[in-house]
Amino acid sequence: MLDDLAIAQAARPHPLSEVAARIGIPADAVMAYGRAKAKIDTARLHATLATTLLTQGKSSASIAPAREALRLLAREKDAPAGQAYAVLVDAGDALRLAGALPEAAAAADRAVAAAESAFGTRSGAAALALSSRASIRQNRGDLAGAEADIKKSITWGEAQSPRDERSLAIRYASRASIRQDRGDLAGAEADI
Repeated sequence: MLDDLAIAQAARPHPLSEVAARIGIPADAVMAYGRAKAKIDTARLHATLATTLLTQGKSSASIAPAREALRLLAREKDAPAGQAYAVLVDAGDALRLAGALPEAAAAADRAVAAAESAFGTRSGAAALALSSRASIRQNRGDLAGAEADIKKSITWGEAQSPRDERSLAIRYASRASIRQDRGDLAGAEADI
């Protein structure tokens, strides 16, 4: 049986850029520390993932990065919830746009749980995750759940000082769309 040193000396590591590319991490998100170590710039990864997922078509290849991100997060038990929620929100939105609604719903549920765990139930991160989950629930036909989520997101936005009127307007428009789908035209008109 080989000891640890013999195994380490026999190993031939692959270039970091090759490993990163194989799992869908863009080269500009990899910060190499020598030849065998690297850190991942999560902010860059988050931005690249969001851009890639939202600009590609609706083929199965276009949602591969979202599925890979979800797979990696599932494997990484110690992933900081604060970073995980952002990737989960983007993955859920991309999967929703691609029509993979069951996967999108699962990602959205995980995003809400991660945001609430990391930042609290009354945080901006939770409000963003709830808003994203509301869109997915609306697409799946769960209009009551969608309205409950967007209501919580609006409540958070209205409590902020100073208020972000643009974000609130988007949330009200989302609720108007949900209410319209439910047949509540008066409520939808009031939101607009």
